[in-house]
Amino acid sequence: MKKVKPEKVVHHRSQASISSVAPSVASEAVSTGNNLEAKSSHGSSCFTNNDLPVMFLKDRKWSKNVLPTLLLWLGDQPNIWSVPEGDLMHALREIIKVIFPKFAGLQDIRPNMPIFSLVSYIALALDITMLTTL
Repeated sequence: MKKVKPEKVVHHRSQASISSVAPSVASEAVSTGNNLEAKSSHGSSCFTNNDLPVMFLKDRKWSKNVLPTLLLWLGDQPNIWSVPEGDLMHALREIIKVIFPKFAGLQDIRPNMPIFSLVSYIALALDITMLTTL
């Protein structure tokens, strides 16, 4: 029988608070065993829009196209407060393939990398905003 590894789930309420996320000035690749992960200049996996690929920032496509499309997808999920990481990564990759067909870094859309980390942070901020307005 094959062992099945349980999939991680993004629980927005259980993540660090927004005040603990410091913006980065620059990021660098750090080797962690066989994997290469990006780390901000502060040594943590906290990123800003400046850590995104330049093509994402051109014509504000990140904020005008990627994020609204992802939020529409998120709103269609059975439980928007607890989305499996794999589902979020897949959706983000599919959205980026359509908006940026020449983007070759789809394998970099994963936890501890700028694109995925920023989306997770935005979802957390949205969750906190929704909770404070109730």
